[in-house]
Amino acid sequence: MQNSPGSQSPDSHSPDSGSPETRPTDNRDRCKKAYDRGCMWGMSGRDDSGCPFEEDILMDWWQAGWREGYEAFMKRHPDGIPDQQGMQRDAG
Repeated sequence: MQNSPGSQSPDSHSPDSGSPETRPTDNRDRCKKAYDRGCMWGMSGRDDSGCPFEEDILMDWWQAGWREGYEAFMKRHPDGIPDQQGMQRDAG
């Protein structure tokens, strides 16, 4: 009996398969990028409803980054989001 291409379990990846999802470095990079994006989102004072990821692990990393960024935002702005109007210069 011959093995068909689909007979291999999706969970069994060979280390040199070349698939980005199977290389540990690529996974770390994706997680770091998700964390960094969440951190930037939180540092801007936005709520945590803006996660752009659908993959659970990336959502978790984004959320962790958001928490870190939002904590930093709240330390800088204990009263909440600064008045955007007051931050703009008068052009006239």
